[in-house]
Amino acid sequence: NDLSTKLTALKTANDDLSSALTWIDTQTVESTDTTKFTVSRTGGAPPGGYDVSVDQLASAERQTWSFSSPSADGQMIINNADGTQRAAVNLRAGATVDDAVSAINGATGGNLYAVNVNGNLVLSAKTTGASSGFSIAGAGAGTQTERVAGTNARLTVNGTTYERESNTIKDALPG
Repeated sequence: NDLSTKLTALKTANDDLSSALTWIDTQTVESTDTTKFTVSRTGGAPPGGYDVSVDQLASAERQTWSFSSPSADGQMIINNADGTQRAAVNLRAGATVDDAVSAINGATGGNLYAVNVNGNLVLSAKTTGASSGFSIAGAGAGTQTERVAGTNARLTVNGTTYERESNTIKDALPG
């Protein structure tokens, strides 16, 4: 009976060793305030705690333009910050700001969101960071009334400062 009990205990121990539950990774990550900072573990994270300070979030460039209805068919040209052309949007003579919004939002390669705010054309880059800048010219482009430059995210982890164009930081900590 005693030998049978020991053999059963040995079999149970052997079964436990081959069980995936024995070897499953049990590390977890958490943030003390998920309304301000969230974390996710992708694998291989070392144990311990980290002091994280978010100094600035990444934002997209935003511009507001008065809209000038074109008197003839033409194109609104959307340029990158360096002046190279990103996209061209066709506008008909007499186009409204809503027509321009539809054309910009439907443009391939424009990489902008457009909205009509009280008759003004408000444009925002679809990407964040200091390099999200753009300009417009041509049909429909009136006077620029506001420009808010895009910014990079800046954070500090255990005394080391990181700056990235996105608010998703994947390389500040292993795992």
